Amino acid sequence: MTLELWDQIENKHIFQRDYKNRLFSQEVFSRTRPEVYIFLDRLQRHLEVADIVIHCLYESSGHVKGSQHYIGNAIDFHLKMKGYEDRRNTTYEDIVLLLIRTLSEMGASMYSVGIYPQWQNKGFHIDLRKKGKRWGVVNGKYTSFEEAMKYIKEEGI
Repeated sequence: MTLELWDQIENKHIFQRDYKNRLFSQEVFSRTRPEVYIFLDRLQRHLEVADIVIHCLYESSGHVKGSQHYIGNAIDFHLKMKGYEDRRNTTYEDIVLLLIRTLSEMGASMYSVGIYPQWQNKGFHIDLRKKGKRWGVVNGKYTSFEEAMKYIKEEGI
């Protein structure tokens, strides 16, 4: 990423530390595609009621074969609602619907989205492949987005 591009990013704070409060390495910064930073900055600006908390960007291992993380084209994250009442009264289903609606409003529905309701911090995977795929992971298995949403509703998550 160039310094000129970095200067255009408004929400630099979301790139400083991951969800475990660890600093991102120089390797992560340099291997994550600039489009990912631009996308996340735009997404944060549109999400007025929630903060993006990044789990990972570029990674060299730990994901499925051919993962978009390996080429710096993916983000795993969760959304933290800003107000106490919002956090207390918001379900993961609400947050999923908020994210999908926000992506649509941004004109970013073409990006691929995975939902992960069983992570400790229930979260998301987005990659910038422009295939518009949707999926979920339930009980350690990949499933359709619809099946994952059904699970979320049934479990009251």
